[in-house]
Amino acid sequence: MCDALMELMKEELEERENIGLQHGIEQGIGLIICNALRNGHTPEQISAFSGISLEEVLAVQMSMNQEE
Repeated sequence: MCDALMELMKEELEERENIGLQHGIEQGIGLIICNALRNGHTPEQISAFSGISLEEVLAVQMSMNQEE
């Protein structure tokens, strides 16, 4: 019965795992942006060397400014 239940829940578990992985990636990207900003890089520089959109970098910068 346990195997049958696992098979039924397989798709849901995989979806939750993917959501968790995506959340972790987003947190990591945010941390990299924060560190680069704190080290004196401009949002334009961060976007250019990371491939992250300038809008996303600016959004992280705005959230950092609100926390301070």
